[in-house]
Amino acid sequence: MNRRPVDRIGSCLSPRLGNSVQGFELRDAREGDDARRVDWRASARSKGLQVRRREDSEGGTLALVLDRSKSLNPGNPRRDLDQRRLALALGWKALEGGGDVALCVGGESPRSFGSFARRSALQGALGGLRNPSSEGQLPLDMPKPSNARLIGLADPWVEDSWWELLGSWVNSGGRADVVCLVLPQEDMPPSGQLRLSDVESGERLLAHPRGSLWPIPWDEWLEAWSAKAKSSGARPFFMRVGSDADSAVKILENCSGAGLV
Repeated sequence: MNRRPVDRIGSCLSPRLGNSVQGFELRDAREGDDARRVDWRASARSKGLQVRRREDSEGGTLALVLDRSKSLNPGNPRRDLDQRRLALALGWKALEGGGDVALCVGGESPRSFGSFARRSALQGALGGLRNPSSEGQLPLDMPKPSNARLIGLADPWVEDSWWELLGSWVNSGGRADVVCLVLPQEDMPPSGQLRLSDVESGERLLAHPRGSLWPIPWDEWLEAWSAKAKSSGARPFFMRVGSDADSAVKILENCSGAGLV
């Protein structure tokens, strides 16, 4: 019986079945790969171990660049925690897709994670990050932009050196997205009088944020932040930090809705 043509990759039909596994491709094995993904026949024909990964895998390297300056945690740890959780969700998605993850934090050398089996190591690295630094934006060391995508996780108060870093990355041929994590109290700045209490004396104070000390409305500040990101060649995204911790699935749904993934 003759075989009927079907919708497959390739332009030539053969009366014999091929020896490849449809839906998978091969790559060199890396430390931490699941032994169940090793293609032993392909490994025997090559000089080293070969593992299977899905053909729809994104591959490449995802550089997660975290702004860990003090403004990340202005007395509310929610943004610090959400930055780590968002980095973990994005990193797990990249590892599951067959790619690598480079975790880049100011003042430290990048840490690389090369397979989905390493997701627990990524979780441990994010959980062990130092508290946000009062020294401002520390120098960042990142991988080369070749075959890599950068996602920066920052706040509305990043310094100019951050945008210079992104601009240098993009100019070297890399792709860059940057996420601004906004706290609820930042999203609702005061518009009227403030009733304050002196911490030491307990004296009641009445203040009104206006005049030259309050020159830029909040929405204009975020628009300027977005403009700086675009001028550096990066795509800007805004994510509101909730009062409670969201699950990893919810975080990825928010990223998908924003167009980040």
